[in-house]
Amino acid sequence: MVFTSMKKSDASFVSFINKFVGVPPSELLVRLGEHDLANDNEPYGFAERRVQIIASHPHFDPATFEYDLALLRFYEPVTFKPNILPVCVPDDDDDFVGKTAYVTGWGRLYDDGPLPSVLQEVRVPVINNSLCELMYQEAGYNEHIPNIFICAGRKKGGADSCEGDSGGPMVLQRERDNRFVLGGVISWGIGCAEPNQPGVYTRISEFREWINQILQF
Repeated sequence: MVFTSMKKSDASFVSFINKFVGVPPSELLVRLGEHDLANDNEPYGFAERRVQIIASHPHFDPATFEYDLALLRFYEPVTFKPNILPVCVPDDDDDFVGKTAYVTGWGRLYDDGPLPSVLQEVRVPVINNSLCELMYQEAGYNEHIPNIFICAGRKKGGADSCEGDSGGPMVLQRERDNRFVLGGVISWGIGCAEPNQPGVYTRISEFREWINQILQF
């Protein structure tokens, strides 16, 4: 998951839908700025916000994970500080292929492995969807990956998101101003860091108009 904002202190949060299916907003409490779940004495404390609205994309398909995106709106605004910062929504025409993406989460360290207490980060290259499909074919899977998804990973594997990371951010640093943009939200994959099995993310640039519409309310 990642806190996102179109303007200073805008109280919105983006994740994937599956995490919120059947869960009323009143049962959610979002924690921002966490780093080490086992340490209560970090330099910058976390913040928690109650959820007012869950806006799930109306075309979400649980069979294919297409349109796997949800926006949460908080009751209270968020104050930015060094460990709680907004991330930009990418431009419609951003092309990230070949660039390094940063993926973070508290998911398993490897397939069926332990869960860490400290936030983890991996760096993976963004690849085009045709290559992504080809790599999965070479691994023995016939996957259709439309442009509403974006893939990142290496042919040899070795770095990836894993179980428990779903809904988390894939960010890239923008060259023109060094700001970070939300290229994708972790959606699905097969295994963790296996050869020819890249991570598949919801491509945020394809949903810019929808995000803007939701933020108007």
